[in-house]
Formats: sequence, structure tokens, C-alpha cells
Amino acid sequence: MYDVANGIDKALMLLVCVQYELHGASNYRQWAQNTDPNRFYKPPDVDEYVWSKRENWAKRVVQAIDRLKKDPSGFSLLDESVAEVHAYYETKLNGRLVIAGAEIAQKIYKALYPLTEGI
Repeated sequence: MYDVANGIDKALMLLVCVQYELHGASNYRQWAQNTDPNRFYKPPDVDEYVWSKRENWAKRVVQAIDRLKKDPSGFSLLDESVAEVHAYYETKLNGRLVIAGAEIAQKIYKALYPLTEGI
């Protein structure tokens, strides 16, 4: 079941992070605009690869904000995330479970979205 939950998480993470940023609950814009790599404190137990991935993720979240404004449903961002899950996990052990989780999240999100219109 962990793999299914992992797929759900991967499908929805970009949308969740964009919503956090739009509501002021994160600092992705600050990260994405950072040109000085020493500006933020990097904890000693975090390796460089993980640290650089965080900066790349911040840039992706900021770019996704504009896309969400064009497609307020978030369907295009969700579809992109699910396609990425497919591409990455197709050949992985237990990949079918991760993909199933992503597809479940996609179906549920799209089925429930109409209920949120006007809120």
C-alpha cells in the first residue's frame, strides 16, 4: 500500500505546493529567485544533490503558478504529474502500484473538482 500512497502523493504534490505558495504558506518564490547559493543555510546533514533538487523544485512550483492561473482546475498540472509518474515508474519494481496510486488520485481529483466550483 505504501507504493499506492506514494503514487497519490507524487500526482498531487505540485498542485499542493502551488496552493501553499499562493496562500503564503511557503517560500518557493524566494528559493526560485535566489541567485546566491550561500544565501540560505544548508543543514550539514543534507547532501548537495538533495539541496539542488529543492531549488529546482522551487523553480518548478513558481512556473506552475502561472499555469494554474490559466487553468484554474489544475487538470493540466495533474495530468503532467501523472505522465511523469508513468514515465519514471513503468520499469521499476512495484511501479504498477505507484502508477495506480497516481491514476486514482487523478480520477478522484477530477471527479470531485466540480463540487468545489464557486467556493
